[in-house]
Amino acid sequence: MALKRLRDFKTALEHERREERKQFSEQLLRAPLEEQKRRGIAWHPVKILHEQWVFGDMLEIEIQHQSLKQHAHQFSSGKNIAFFSTTVTEHPAQTLRATVKRIDQDRMVLLCAVDTLPNWCYNSGLGIHLQIDEHSYDEMQEALNRALKARNNRLAEWVNILGGFGKPTYTPVSVSRIPECNVAQQQAVEHCMAAHDIALIYGPPGTGKTSTLVQAIYYTVQAETQVLVCAPTNTALDVLTERLLKKQLRVLRLGHPARISEDLLSCSLDGQLENSAFGASIKEYRKMAEEHFRQASKYTRAYGPQQSQQKAAHYAEAKALLKEARQLEQHAIYELFNQAQVICCTPVTSMHVGMGRRTFKTLFIDEASQVLEPMAWIPLWRCQRLILAGDPHQLPPLVRSPQAAVLSQSILDAALKLPNTSKLLTIQYRMHASIMAFSNSYFYNGQLQADVTVAEHTLAFYDAEWNIPVVFIDTSGCGFEEWQHPETLSYKNIQESLLLCTHLKACDTAAAQRPYMEKPCVGILTPYSQQRQQLETDLKSISLYNLDAEIKTIDGFQGDECDIIYISLVRNNVSGELGFLNDLRRMNVALTRARKKLVVIGDGATLARHPFYKSWMDFAEKQGRLESAFSWI
Repeated sequence: MALKRLRDFKTALEHERREERKQFSEQLLRAPLEEQKRRGIAWHPVKILHEQWVFGDMLEIEIQHQSLKQHAHQFSSGKNIAFFSTTVTEHPAQTLRATVKRIDQDRMVLLCAVDTLPNWCYNSGLGIHLQIDEHSYDEMQEALNRALKARNNRLAEWVNILGGFGKPTYTPVSVSRIPECNVAQQQAVEHCMAAHDIALIYGPPGTGKTSTLVQAIYYTVQAETQVLVCAPTNTALDVLTERLLKKQLRVLRLGHPARISEDLLSCSLDGQLENSAFGASIKEYRKMAEEHFRQASKYTRAYGPQQSQQKAAHYAEAKALLKEARQLEQHAIYELFNQAQVICCTPVTSMHVGMGRRTFKTLFIDEASQVLEPMAWIPLWRCQRLILAGDPHQLPPLVRSPQAAVLSQSILDAALKLPNTSKLLTIQYRMHASIMAFSNSYFYNGQLQADVTVAEHTLAFYDAEWNIPVVFIDTSGCGFEEWQHPETLSYKNIQESLLLCTHLKACDTAAAQRPYMEKPCVGILTPYSQQRQQLETDLKSISLYNLDAEIKTIDGFQGDECDIIYISLVRNNVSGELGFLNDLRRMNVALTRARKKLVVIGDGATLARHPFYKSWMDFAEKQGRLESAFSWI
């Protein structure tokens, strides 16, 4: 049975891979170029403005969009792209791929793992489009293959433990009082230290899950010298890295430079390479090689034998210099890995070539509710112990294919099925007690408590009406209509967006009455990307002087928090169809982001057909305020 689970995962992964290919193909490959541009998944034409070598064998390329008519686009930092040309008669033998480092209006900086660009990149007709990345599927399949073949070793034991056929064991450990921890957090750290196999920090919203995990990492490093720390997203890794650095630990952050916060690049592999004892020499070799490539590129016409020899000599010297640079770089990388106390990376990046056959006693995984179990198997073969942190009532892994439903069980879900693995954190330090109350009752059996420092904190506006922590604005009967995009199938509700902006502007005016206090931060959340775009457009039509606002989808806001949270639920239909809103874990994330004020806007008639939202509206009416949208029209 334990092995059957792994085989089922392998089958499901192929279903999921095919579904992602299908969706990508329908959006990109079958669409004409003009349609790709309109959908924002292609830039054409583009021009190369500048290129230079940077650390990590990367060519940094700056391009500029040449079209006067630009559409909203889906490119963002960290995404993969592919170059194409509409003027090349013969299709290139290999696709030229790169990763987006940053975007500034009509300019984009890319990182590409090549020495030089092919000549067709300098012709007219050059363009880029988004690219699917199947590398994670390959790594998950390979990890499952390793586990299936494992015999009489720790990996084979992991197969039994996570399959429910082996009982995790613990040896009680007492850690000196940690000043930064409350009692539950201290117990969670000790539980992690006591585990021989697996332990879980169960952290509901605002309870300091990541802070507790950092403490567990810190105390583990004192005993083990080096640990491996993973998270499913680069944003989560950036948070972990920043906090670990504050503990004065030597952190090596693996990952593509385009996907790492600029503030943390100094602890990335590339950043540490640049500042290493070999950094100056590597840079000089690359600079000299670049000059030889530049000299060789001058010979673009048919010259005589002497010129041909000179061109070949320049290329040969450039390649020799690059080889020398790479040898130095490999030696420096080996030293950097040895010196690190904490290696931070995504599960896929844990297969970085610099890791080699390196093993660890302990693997830590944060935001484990978002980690597919096959994804966790990628780094697990290196490790003796597994420490997880997460919340099963928050965002789950993304699974597209109905035939891959088995993948919806995260590594956190697998761990929770095992006896005595988890320690629950019970004191939350984010929300007013009223904001916490609904999720506490619905998801956490009333086990959470608001710390005294936050239990009654409000906006403290002079107008007390604005200090009510929980507000639901019901748009029933207002004629607000949902609209579905015919291609992306995402929804928006224009009138609801305008109503939110009206309410936000009034809040901004009320905030002006407390000019000497710090500006409250505002998060505007919605489950739909189309509504996010609509909100971004409408927000530009109002001026905010006393509030700092940002707009995100709910999925993009997990782990974040703001003084004020607005949630636009969008859906409004006679059949009561809720789409994304049926995922209650997603809504739990949204409802627990606010520190002092939560404003939810939606159509009560549509929402009330679902028992969760009916309960929410009853709660808002009894413990907060339920308003009709008519008062804001």
